[in-house]
Amino acid sequence: MSNIINNSADTNGFYNSAKIDFNISLEMIYAYTNKKFTEKQKEDPLKIYDTFYSSGVMDKILTAIPEKERDWFEKHTYHSISKIYEYRNSIYGILDAISNDYENLNLDVNKLKEQLVEGKGLETLREITTKLG
Repeated sequence: MSNIINNSADTNGFYNSAKIDFNISLEMIYAYTNKKFTEKQKEDPLKIYDTFYSSGVMDKILTAIPEKERDWFEKHTYHSISKIYEYRNSIYGILDAISNDYENLNLDVNKLKEQLVEGKGLETLREITTKLG
């Protein structure tokens, strides 16, 4: 499940349902077939998926897996993603995000104070506001 979750988010951390379904199918191929994939092959998951899908083998794999297992897997994957969103929108998640944002600014208060005293205040403030967005 962690592979699915990690590979289904876009750069902003939003989960794409098509990517989730794609990655669920891909993990089903990995888990329920005796086909071994090299790390090199796994670098192109779209090619693996397309090969299994276009040949009709994907449908055979999915129908061979008991529906109860597939449903359990999908339910818990979507439930985990829901919990991730829930956490991110909680006060704890928001505080973590703010903390990480400020950590990434690399602000040294003493250095900032020094620059302001030396007359570099406008440049420093412009840099800070740019980093804060």
